[in-house]
Amino acid sequence: MSDRSDILSSIAETIVDYRQGDLAAPTPKHVDRWVTQFDDALQLPILREMDHVLRKTYFSRDRTKEFMMSLFQAERLVGNDPCTFWDDIYFLDIQGGGASQKAMGAALFRRRSREGPWGSATGMARAT
Repeated sequence: MSDRSDILSSIAETIVDYRQGDLAAPTPKHVDRWVTQFDDALQLPILREMDHVLRKTYFSRDRTKEFMMSLFQAERLVGNDPCTFWDDIYFLDIQGGGASQKAMGAALFRRRSREGPWGSATGMARAT
């Protein structure tokens, strides 16, 4: 497999859950189609850099869930009574176009309704 093919596959694998449910999962072919907007001589350096940056900075759905669940229990944030803390939280919704803020809020509230008033600390750690 060529360096370009490996990088195309790596990028597609990294962002496989990007806008999951809204768009088809990215494929190496899709990434290749995207990069062809650039001059031929620039494509491989752009792909290399995108692969590097995405592997370091892309937050997958699983990684985001894991991070959010860690916040639910972070004593430095919520104190020793997470239920009281989260009962008093309101989400700011100022996003103009997309729906990620609404989706995240809805996911948090679905979780709450499934487990009762924030469940137990161990229940919160089991992100689904």
